[in-house]
Amino acid sequence: MLELLREKFMQTVNSCETKLFILSLIFIVCPMSFAIGANNQPVVLYVTVDVGGRAIITSNADGTVYYRDYMTIPVTVDVEGGATIQEVQVFYRTPNSGSFTQSTTKSPQKNIFRSSIKPAPGDPVFNPAGSRYYEGSVIVPGSAYVGQGLEYYFEVVLSNGESFFYGTASAPRAASYNPTYVTIVNASGDEAVLPDGDASDGSNTSVFFPAGSLAQPMQVSIEHVDQNDRGRVSPGSGAALSQVPASAFEINGTVNRFSTPITLSLLYPDIDNVPGQVDGTNIDETLLRMFWWDGFAWRFLGGTVDTQNNMVTARTTHFTLFALFPAANLSPRTFMPMEKIISPNGDGMNDIAYFSGLSGAFEIKIFDMTGRRIRTITDLAQWDGRDENGYLVENGSYVYQYRADLSNDWVSGVIGVAK
Repeated sequence: MLELLREKFMQTVNSCETKLFILSLIFIVCPMSFAIGANNQPVVLYVTVDVGGRAIITSNADGTVYYRDYMTIPVTVDVEGGATIQEVQVFYRTPNSGSFTQSTTKSPQKNIFRSSIKPAPGDPVFNPAGSRYYEGSVIVPGSAYVGQGLEYYFEVVLSNGESFFYGTASAPRAASYNPTYVTIVNASGDEAVLPDGDASDGSNTSVFFPAGSLAQPMQVSIEHVDQNDRGRVSPGSGAALSQVPASAFEINGTVNRFSTPITLSLLYPDIDNVPGQVDGTNIDETLLRMFWWDGFAWRFLGGTVDTQNNMVTARTTHFTLFALFPAANLSPRTFMPMEKIISPNGDGMNDIAYFSGLSGAFEIKIFDMTGRRIRTITDLAQWDGRDENGYLVENGSYVYQYRADLSNDWVSGVIGVAK
C-alpha cells in the first residue's frame, strides 16, 4: 500500500512539473503543498510548487526568470494525521556551482506571505515545529541566478523524522535566466504585464495600451536592466538626485512612438525591513519619479509613486530606456524642452519638442514671431511642429509659453523649426 501511495505521489509531482507558468518578472512553477495522512503515512491530496519572485518575469512556455534583483519562493505545507511539521527548507544555487545555500522559510501566517510581512535576506528564521499547516516564503538574491539560472529543491521534515522532497541535491529543479521578455499586445486595448511573482501585493511592472494607441497587434520587449551597469545606464542628470537609479527598464516595440499616450508602471525593490527606503540604497521611495533617456541625457517624465505596491506610474508617447530616480524641489523650468530645434519631417528623429514631466492641469501656447498664437496644448505635453489645424508650420523661430497646474507662473522660451 505504501509503495502504491509513493507511486501516486511521484505521478502527481511529475504531473505538476509540466505546469510551469511564466507570467512576467517572476517565476511560477505550481504552490508547493504536501498533505500527510493518518498513522504518519503519506496521503497525497495534491502536490504543487509555487516558485515566484519579486520583479521576475516568467512566461507560460519556458520557465525563464527575467527579473534580476531577487525572487521569492513561497511554500505551503499541509499535514493531516499524527505527524507535525518540524522544518521547511529551500535549497538553491547557481547551476553546478557546488554546495547549495540553505534557507528555512518564515512568515508562517496563512495568506500573509509578504503583504504585511516583508522578510529580508538573512533574517532570523521561523521554526514551524508543532504545526500542521505552514505557509511562508524565502528570498533568493539575483546573484544566485542572473546570467546562469537557478537550481533548487525543497525539503519538508516531519516530527516523526520523515522528509519529503521536491527535487533533490543530485537532481534539482531548474530555472533559466533571460534578460528580455517578449510578448504580443492587441490593437483593441491591451497590456503587457510582467508579474513580480508576489500575488499578495497586486502590483506588476506593465505597459498599458489604450484603445486607439495601436493600429495593429504589436510585439513588445521589456528588459530589466542592471541599474549599476554604466555601459547601459548613465549617471543621473538634470532633476535626478542620485547617480544610480532604483531600477531601469528598456522597452521597445515594433512601433516605438504613439499618437495616444500609453501608461508605464515600473516596480522598484523594497521588500526588506527598512520602511520607506529602496532596498540596498538610501533613496527615499516617496521621491521616486520616472525618467527617460534621450540618447544624451536623462529627461524628467514624472509620474506618481505608489509606496504600498512599490511602483511608479507615468504616461508617455514613446519607448526608450526608462529609470526611476529620486527627484525633489522641482521648479516650473524643470519642464522646459531640451530641444532647441525640431525637424518634424516624419523620420522619427527630433520630430517633437517634449515638455517632459508636465502633467495635471497644464497649458502650453505656441506663437509665431509676429505674436500670433498658432497652437494651444492642454492634453499632451509636447509639440510636433503643427498648428491648431494640424498643418506643419513654416521653418523659423517660435515662442512657447507654458504654466504647470494652471498657476500664474508662465515659463517662456524659443524653439526653431527646420523641416
